[in-house]
Amino acid sequence: MVKSWIGFGCALDYGKNEFEKEKQNELISRLLKILQTNVIPAYDRLLNILPQDLSNATTDHGVWKLPNGDKYYKLCLEYHTTTNMSPDEVYERGKKHVERIQNEMRIYDFFFVTFQKL
Repeated sequence: MVKSWIGFGCALDYGKNEFEKEKQNELISRLLKILQTNVIPAYDRLLNILPQDLSNATTDHGVWKLPNGDKYYKLCLEYHTTTNMSPDEVYERGKKHVERIQNEMRIYDFFFVTFQKL
């Protein structure tokens, strides 16, 4: 059984000042029942399936390995970027943006650290 309830505690705290104590208790009881009868068992099933399903996994990544995978990838890229750029062009553009952002962060760190010590 899943032992971790991390994340569900937020749901218990959310809006607790918005309801009378009796209504709070009712909602918490309903939530706990749903968690215990639906959510936790579903996670347990998932945790049991994952190790078995791992044998179906491959070591190579990407849709390119599938028939017409490169065409499919290009169509997905066009759809999500709304451009006609090639995958390589998108990749190169992304690398330039990452480099620019990293440089901005280095400049910020330099001035922040330098002037904090003064």
